[in-house]
Amino acid sequence: MPERSEKLRTTLADLHQQLAEAGSLDAESRALLQGALREILDALESSSSGAGLRAQSSSVIERLRDVGRRVEGEHPKLAAVVERLLDTLASLGI
Repeated sequence: MPERSEKLRTTLADLHQQLAEAGSLDAESRALLQGALREILDALESSSSGAGLRAQSSSVIERLRDVGRRVEGEHPKLAAVVERLLDTLASLGI
């Protein structure tokens, strides 16, 4: 589990980097991604087991999927990182 948790942190850092580079990202998509990032990081900080994240996972997952679909045309790298994040969360059982 620690290596998966580390993979999640790495993917979150990649998402943060892509957000910084996506200058033309619409404000709503940016806010949704930043909010999801914050929620995931807060849940990771509060519980090493991921229980906090599991409790709110359905709303975070749905928002990530929605934003991933929205941005895939204009920001394929960002959409790919969102997809990787979703895959990592799924591998953690979230």
